[in-house]
Amino acid sequence: MEITYILLGEILGILLLFQFFSSWIVISITLFSLGTVYFFTKKKSILIYIIPILFVIRLVFGVHSGDFDYLENIRLKVELNRGVGKVLKIDNKNLKNLTFVYMSELADGKYNVLGEFKELEKKEDIDIISINRLEVEKLEDSFLEKYFENRVEGFIEKGDRYFKRVYRAIILGESREIPKELREKFNYVGVSHLFALSGLHIGIIIGVISFISSKFSISRDKRYWAILIGLTLYFLGIKHSPSLIRAYIMGVIFLFGKILYENIDIEKSLAVSFIVSLFLNPISIYEVSFKLSYLAVAAIIFIYPFIIKFYKGKSKTVKNIILIGTIQIFLTPILIKEFGTIQLFSIFSNLIIVPLGSLYITLAFIGLLFENFGLGVVIFPFVNIIFKLLIKVVEIFSNIPMLTIKYSGNKDNTIFLLFYVIIFGMIFYNKFKMEGKKDEKIYRRTKISQ
Repeated sequence: MEITYILLGEILGILLLFQFFSSWIVISITLFSLGTVYFFTKKKSILIYIIPILFVIRLVFGVHSGDFDYLENIRLKVELNRGVGKVLKIDNKNLKNLTFVYMSELADGKYNVLGEFKELEKKEDIDIISINRLEVEKLEDSFLEKYFENRVEGFIEKGDRYFKRVYRAIILGESREIPKELREKFNYVGVSHLFALSGLHIGIIIGVISFISSKFSISRDKRYWAILIGLTLYFLGIKHSPSLIRAYIMGVIFLFGKILYENIDIEKSLAVSFIVSLFLNPISIYEVSFKLSYLAVAAIIFIYPFIIKFYKGKSKTVKNIILIGTIQIFLTPILIKEFGTIQLFSIFSNLIIVPLGSLYITLAFIGLLFENFGLGVVIFPFVNIIFKLLIKVVEIFSNIPMLTIKYSGNKDNTIFLLFYVIIFGMIFYNKFKMEGKKDEKIYRRTKISQ
C-alpha cells in the first residue's frame, strides 16, 4: 500500500479519535497504534510514524478546546463584515466550531480583540461568543492584499452593483459580497461553485500566465517558475478558503512536477493536498466548502473514470453529462445534510452555464492583468457583456421548476458517513487489488527472465 494513502488513513483516524476522546487518550492510542504497526509489519518508512505524531501535536496545541471561564481574558482574531465578526482564532488557536462575535460599530476588516469572556451561545452548527472588549487593534492588509484590492477597484469602477460584487468574489475570494438574491439563484441552478475560488480558477490563472509567458523567448523551466511565482503572489494577496487552498497546493505540486520533469500522480496530489490542508487548519475538515471541494475532485479522479468505461461512444456532450452527473450524485448526501437540497435537473443548466461562466472568469482574470498596466478599460466592455449574458442565462434557468428541490427527510450523520465509507472502501479495495495484480505480473515476468 502506498505511503501517501497510509498517512491519509492515519490522519483521518486521529481526527475521528479527537471527536470522542480527550487529548491524552488520543495521544496514548496513537503511540500504541504506531508501536503495534512497527512491531508487526516492520515498516521502515519514518514518515508513517513522524507525520501522525506531528499531527497530534498540531491538534493538541493548535486547536482550542472551546471551554472558557467567566470573565477569562481571551484574545480573538476576527474578520469583520457588516458588523458580524467571524472568529478566526482564539488565543492563536483554531476553533472546533464556526464562531461569530458581534461588533456593529467597527468598520469591515481584520482585528485583534482582547476581551473578557461573558457567554457562549450555540445556534445549530455555529457558536456566538459575547465578550467585554478591553482592546481592539485593526490589522492592516498586506502589500499584496492592498495591491490586488486597488487593481480590482480600478477595473470594476464602471460596473453595476452585481458586476462589482461578483467580480470581487471570483477575483478576491470575497464570496460573501454576492447579493443574497443572486446567490440563491446560483444555488438553485447548481452553479454556485463557479463563484467560489477553486481548481477552475487556479487552472485558468495557470493557463493565462502560461500563454503569456510562452510568447517570450525564455526557457521551459523559467516559464514554469514564472507561473509558480505569479500563482503564489496571487494566492498571498486574496482571501483563502478550503477549496482555494486545495487547488493551490495541487497547482504547486503540478508545477514542481513540470520543473523537475516528473510525472504527477493526480490521486496522490489530492491526498497530499488533503494532508497539508489539515496541517494548516485541522478544523477545516468540518467546513462545508472543504467537504464539497475534496469530494468533487475525488468524484472526478476516482469515480468518473470507472463510470465512463460503460459508455462506448465518443460524444463530448454525453461525456460532460456523465461527468457532471457523477459529481452531483456523489455530492448529494452533503448537499442534503448541509443545505437540505437535491440538485435534480441542474445537470442541464451546468452544460450551458459552466462554459459561459468559465469564459467570464477567464476574461475577468485577463482584465485584472490588463489593469496592472492601466489597460483594464480596453477589456472591461467585453467582460461586462459576458457577465450580463451569464446573469441573464442564470435568471432564465432559475425560473425553471424542479432544477433543485427541497429535502426535509432524515439527515442522520451515520447514514451519510456510511455512504462515503462504502464508496471509498470499494474504490480503494479495487485500486489496490488491481495494483496487486500488476505487481504479481511483474514478479512473474522477472522470475521467468531469470
